[in-house]
Amino acid sequence: MGLREDIMTETIEQLPLRSAVTIAPEASLANAIGLMRESQLGCVFVVDEHDRPLGKFTEREVLRLICDCAPLDGPVENHIVPITDAGCVKMTDPISRLVKGMQETRLRFVCVVDGKGRVVALTGQ
Repeated sequence: MGLREDIMTETIEQLPLRSAVTIAPEASLANAIGLMRESQLGCVFVVDEHDRPLGKFTEREVLRLICDCAPLDGPVENHIVPITDAGCVKMTDPISRLVKGMQETRLRFVCVVDGKGRVVALTGQ
């Protein structure tokens, strides 16, 4: 098969995925930023008690907070970016869905979930 066919038929689970870093919504901004720094990632996924994504906290939000001189002791849930359909894919989705979503929305990070909707990985830059 050629590359085009592979992208259309191969699933996301075939990609070299990165481990996702998750955090509870009530965790502090400072904690979220520390996790991002420690894991060398540009985002953390904010998840509910069942590890389902509520949104993501990104380095863009960190920059906004710094520019606004905002305190970092508040909860991260007040600063999350909602995850759109393009920003979340299933392990069993074709790679083409991921590529199309990233191109259309210019996302850098995409949340990968299992069959129960739990965050299991991250793909992107």
